[in-house]
Amino acid sequence: MRLMDQNDEIATHTAKLFAQELESFEKNGTVTVDGHTMHLTVSASPCPVRRGTGILFAIENFTKQYYYQKALKDAIGQAERANKAKTKFLGHMTHELRTPLSGVIGIVDLIMDT
Repeated sequence: MRLMDQNDEIATHTAKLFAQELESFEKNGTVTVDGHTMHLTVSASPCPVRRGTGILFAIENFTKQYYYQKALKDAIGQAERANKAKTKFLGHMTHELRTPLSGVIGIVDLIMDT
């Protein structure tokens, strides 16, 4: 399993960890396994071992959270578009109702005065 578009960057950071140029690193990326794309976070930090320093890697699969967050953003976008459409509709309807009502109110006033 290899993280797409991040292989060189992860290898570079791992080398820097071994050289003690970095304390740790964390990278997000995607990997496709059996046609399914997974969203992963790779974390690494040095780990002392008997013969020097090793690297402790942790890989977290946040695919579900990624899609939940994407769905939430899409829903917020839809709600904002619906709110704008509602505001525009009410603005037009207010104008369309007020114009004829002004005429009706004027005629009623004339009738009441006679």
